[in-house]
Formats: sequence, structure tokens, C-alpha cells
Amino acid sequence: IWLIFQSYGEVKPMKIFNVLFATLLLAGQAMAKETKAPLEYRLPEEAYFIAVEVEGKDGLNMVDFVIDSGMAITLVRPDVLGKMNAQWVGTKLVSQADGTAFEVFRFEVPAMSIAGCEIGAITVLSTPTASMNFLGLNVLTRLMPFTVSINEVTFQCPGPELPAG
Repeated sequence: IWLIFQSYGEVKPMKIFNVLFATLLLAGQAMAKETKAPLEYRLPEEAYFIAVEVEGKDGLNMVDFVIDSGMAITLVRPDVLGKMNAQWVGTKLVSQADGTAFEVFRFEVPAMSIAGCEIGAITVLSTPTASMNFLGLNVLTRLMPFTVSINEVTFQCPGPELPAG
């Protein structure tokens, strides 16, 4: 091991940092737990849905989301916000792929989980015209690496709670 840290008779701090960082990264991945969650394909929407558990005023609620790795932030229908104990934060200007911009409402959801895996607090967007719930990258990146097959998604359950994303 000493040979890794020693170069021409002197210790290279950057190499030590790189080795320590890689060790911590691997240790963090080792602490993550592989989790599988079923997907349901629905023909009318031509999309795959995943059940997400959210804590609401009247207990635990199951909300179906489309997995959408093209969305930066999770989008929620207005009628679902009450089921999620969502707290209004403000508005946000977002742009579509074609360059058009529009204003959406921004909310903070205190907790959500998938297949028993706690995701923690999350930022969601909503608009009166939202017709489906989309699970965006602010949730999906917490589950990396993840794979989607025809009937399930496999992901890494995150360790300690992350700040709202």
C-alpha cells in the first residue's frame, strides 16, 4: 500500500486523497441495499408506472408515477398534492425541449418511499394542466445505479437522508 502513496521518495497528497475518496465511495455503495419494485405497463397511457408511498394527512397513500429520466424534477398532478403533505414553496420558470417556457408551482414533500426504501424529502412541481405524475431525475439520481426491465425496476436504496432535491 505504501508504494501507492509514495512517488520518487515523497508522499503525494493528491494520490492519498484519491485513494481515500475511492474507499469512501465504495463503502457508501456497499451500505446501499439493492431493491426491486414492480412496474405496471398501462396501454391507454403507453407508459410504465411505479407505486410510490407518501405520507398524507390521513395516513400512508400509494401514488402511481411514470418513470421519466427526461424530467429534471418530479411533476405531480394537483389533486395528488394533498395526499403528499406537500408544502408550497413558490413558483419556478421551466423550459420545454422546444424552448417554450412556463411557470409552475413548486412544493416540498417531506417524505416518500418506493418498495419500502425511504427516499426522504423531495421537491416536486405541479401545474393545473398536469395529467400524470412523473418521477424525475431529482428522485431517480438518489436510486443510482438503477435499471428498468419490462416488469420491474432495480435500484440502490440510499443511505442517510439526503437534502431535498
